[in-house]
Amino acid sequence: MDAEATYRERAREQADLFEAKLAGSGPGSQTSAGRFDALLVRSDTPIEKVLAALIDFARPALDHAELPDELWSWVAEIPGWHVVFYGGSPGSREWIEGEHLVEPFGDLTSYVHIEHDQKRPAFDRVLMVQEDFRVICSDENDFERAPEVAARQLHRRDPWRLLEELTGVGLLALRAVIASAKPVYLICRHCIVLRGVEPNRIAVRRPVPPAPAIPEIEQLFEQAESGWSAEIEGQLFGYARAIADRGLDLVPRLLSMLRQKNPRPRSSRIALSALGMLRPEEAAQELVSWTGKSSAVLRSAAIGALAMLQQPARPALSEGAKSRKAAVKSACQGLLRVLDDPRFKALRDLRVARESAPTASKLRLASADLFSILATDLDYQPRLEERARLIREGGAGLAAHVFALRLTHFGRNPNGMLLSYEELLDLVADDPAAPWVLPLVLLEMPFGDSMFHNVASQKALVIHAKKRFGAPFNTALRLVRAVGAIE
Repeated sequence: MDAEATYRERAREQADLFEAKLAGSGPGSQTSAGRFDALLVRSDTPIEKVLAALIDFARPALDHAELPDELWSWVAEIPGWHVVFYGGSPGSREWIEGEHLVEPFGDLTSYVHIEHDQKRPAFDRVLMVQEDFRVICSDENDFERAPEVAARQLHRRDPWRLLEELTGVGLLALRAVIASAKPVYLICRHCIVLRGVEPNRIAVRRPVPPAPAIPEIEQLFEQAESGWSAEIEGQLFGYARAIADRGLDLVPRLLSMLRQKNPRPRSSRIALSALGMLRPEEAAQELVSWTGKSSAVLRSAAIGALAMLQQPARPALSEGAKSRKAAVKSACQGLLRVLDDPRFKALRDLRVARESAPTASKLRLASADLFSILATDLDYQPRLEERARLIREGGAGLAAHVFALRLTHFGRNPNGMLLSYEELLDLVADDPAAPWVLPLVLLEMPFGDSMFHNVASQKALVIHAKKRFGAPFNTALRLVRAVGAIE
């Protein structure tokens, strides 16, 4: 089977699934007694021909603008007439152009196109194509009077009285058959899927927008300082990663920033995290000094950076453990326990598992194919399955890596289905090390609470992990909290 046939078959399979779902849920918000678009066609025309004509109606938008993403219909019968209600994504009014409405549908010799919106009755329209004349009933500026009906004055511009007079079908009859209509998908994932109708040559995936350009260092810090506070919380580690990716040459500059008088809080948090990601041994002493700050946020950022440093931080931590400052002493003693205490063996083992997770899996999960998946792609379902499979196979170590990957993604999250933090934990729930994934991340990259979708929220994730893992997670969280990185 060639690639195009494979795409078409996949779209058909997805359309079958959607049709089954629609059969149970009904027409939905786009087709109701108060709002619908419909075709009324004499029943001596096969319904397949009517549906093919509806595709021809949508084809110009699909060809020229890759719209609609989807086109679905509900087919019902009134004695003597087929009634085809239809809707799309985006909404049909966004892709139907007025000139299309006065074109006959393929070889259909007689049909009625109907638009009804109870909230905007002035825009109700009935378009008749019957032999050689057309009648459009809507607002005052949208009239074509045919000689045969001019004398009737169009019933004071009441399209429904005119429709019933000409066809025997009125608005009440149309509303009554909505509930009995059967769903049919016509376009799915940009591909025509009606059996027997030649499909458009549409690619399996929508184009992926280019990654945002990473600004210069000065611009990154300025963006962080001027950004909305809730936004920076969600992007803090992404900024730090973008800086760390510039390399170890930036270490002196970052240290200089932290040592200046009255350093800016947001920039300092980013600089601290970036140093932790770079892991320079010469930064350990400076990071230790920041564990004594009065700000709990800055203190936790410094502890997280030291936790990322791991062994290179040991000499500075040993010295800090003797400090006269209670906060510095507590933080350094806590981090030394992480390095040495047998109770933290599971945490150390998870760190090793994270570092040794298959490089191919890490790269694949970070790729444009799997990091964010568009539901409009024909192959979105296999990619979701591949993403889940890779994480299950990689276990808690790979899950910890992907968790950090999400936190350190630069800029705004791309469109599409991102793997949620909760789902990530659930995928590796059977791994004995799974209860340590969230505590490890909170130790190294402590984040706060958020009410925004796709932004990590400490409180919400802790609640989820407690329910998911129970006592093992509570034990892990207590040990990590004792270090002081999180409240």
